[in-house]
Amino acid sequence: MTNKGHTTKQHIINKAALLFTRQGFNQTSLSQILEATGLAKGGFYFHFRSKEELGMAVIASLEDYWQNELLPRMVQGNDAREKIEIMLSSPGDCYSTPDCIRPTILLLNLATESMEVHDGFSCRLKEIIKEWWTTLEGIIEEGKRDSVFKTDVDTRSVAAIILSNIMGANLLAMLNNDPCLYEQQLASLKLALFSGISANNHVEVSA
Repeated sequence: MTNKGHTTKQHIINKAALLFTRQGFNQTSLSQILEATGLAKGGFYFHFRSKEELGMAVIASLEDYWQNELLPRMVQGNDAREKIEIMLSSPGDCYSTPDCIRPTILLLNLATESMEVHDGFSCRLKEIIKEWWTTLEGIIEEGKRDSVFKTDVDTRSVAAIILSNIMGANLLAMLNNDPCLYEQQLASLKLALFSGISANNHVEVSA
């Protein structure tokens, strides 16, 4: 495929991601995708055999976001605590403008919609969430080995708490049209989390 072809394909994926975020996969018609991309049917079908194949490509873009955007920032932390702080301090989707892709909200929308009706989507989304979850578990285990966190911490549960709060805080802030809710919820989580799992209970917890 030429560079122009790759650019066009990514353009379709980006426009579809915006539509799927706003109104869901099932409620987005091919005609809406064509209108948003400015393509004729032939141009669309040159890149994707169906809307379902496009949906899988959009889901793959969520994994790319994790691998290329969030993960590189997290590994810059000097220890497990700093890595989690970086994740909790990253700007949420709720700060993005409507014309920007909102990966967390898109993942939530697609996961909720496809949970019982689209096995292909559901399996891929589960894999992405599992990857995020496993990464967090690895960071917590690192903290336990390095005596940053208590050794009796339930790794899987703590990782789930962090992941679910990031997703939930984004959703709550967007529903209330108040990005400050995102910051407040994650600041409270950080305070409670590090107070509970830090090996040194007197470690200062930044807001």
